[in-house]
Amino acid sequence: MVRKAYPGMDKQLFNNISIEYMLSGLPDQSLAYDVLTKRPRTMEETINLVGDLAFNLQKWHERQISDSKAGHQRYVTKERLNQFGRDMKESLTKNIVKSVGDMIDEKLTNREPERRGDKWLPKEKYQKTNSNKCYSCNQEGHFSRDCSNKKNDKQLMRI
Repeated sequence: MVRKAYPGMDKQLFNNISIEYMLSGLPDQSLAYDVLTKRPRTMEETINLVGDLAFNLQKWHERQISDSKAGHQRYVTKERLNQFGRDMKESLTKNIVKSVGDMIDEKLTNREPERRGDKWLPKEKYQKTNSNKCYSCNQEGHFSRDCSNKKNDKQLMRI
């Protein structure tokens, strides 16, 4: 039909268009893609490639079926699949928790003082202390909001 519509068309262009239309009509587009990657020049090459690839695909499917029947039959059930997922999740969780714990232990035991510029800072300056220290009077044992000296300062400022 393409030849009748365009009588003066170049042969190679005619072949390319007819190959594209033939491949677009195939039911299996993965097969069409495989044929297009081989870049057939004529319609005969295209037909041979489609036949060969379809035959190989059919043989591959038959081989997969026969491989699955080898030995005793194993069926994948929903219960087995769920059990496999749970086992996988448990082992991954254990491994992750163990590796994170090991990394934390390693970081805490092998920690060196932080270096800024040319000076080494002692550990006490960058480690967090858990003491309740008042920022108003600098005494330990209470916070700034509970400081009795701070209240006295506020009363003095009001006067």
